[in-house]
Amino acid sequence: MLHVSMLADFALRKASDSLELITYFPCIFQSNLAEVDAVPNLFEVAPSSGVYPDEPINPNEPDEDNYEHLQHKYVIDQPETIDMVYQWREVLMQHENAYGGDERILMIETYSVPSYSNQMYGNKTTEGAQIPFNFNLITKVHQDTNAQGVVEAINAWMEAMPSGEEIGMLDVELSWEETVDPAACNSNSDIYELFSRDPCRTP
Repeated sequence: MLHVSMLADFALRKASDSLELITYFPCIFQSNLAEVDAVPNLFEVAPSSGVYPDEPINPNEPDEDNYEHLQHKYVIDQPETIDMVYQWREVLMQHENAYGGDERILMIETYSVPSYSNQMYGNKTTEGAQIPFNFNLITKVHQDTNAQGVVEAINAWMEAMPSGEEIGMLDVELSWEETVDPAACNSNSDIYELFSRDPCRTP
């Protein structure tokens, strides 16, 4: 695995070629797995008339030295970041197609809300990262979190995760012998397909 760290608040709007080169590093070192850190901070909102907007103050955190004192709405989770992840995956896929071998895996460190992080998986037309991190299990679960809190953290991610259909995956036809879904297995070989959820789970 090649571990790649990105600098936060780095002006990258004109540096896409350099970022694609970074993604090419694991290919150079013959690694099949690239982990890229601090991805939510790749881009910030473009300046207006040459001036970058100030981040609004968080009224719930009065300590000016605390990171949470500001609401970081301009320097993280920008749309360009999602597109950059897609470009990285494309670079890895091109290398895989050219040289063969095992699938190249892109792992993304993202501690953003699930609705944003899960866009990194890709969509119907574009492949994204295979493994965006689910940091909800760190940021939303603490020592005093009860079981319900853990369930809520898990569900928040799962409910935002794209289904196979949403990212262009197709159901796979499975024979009676290959079927493992209990609802289908409790039927018979003539009607099991009416009950089986295995085809949509296969991707």
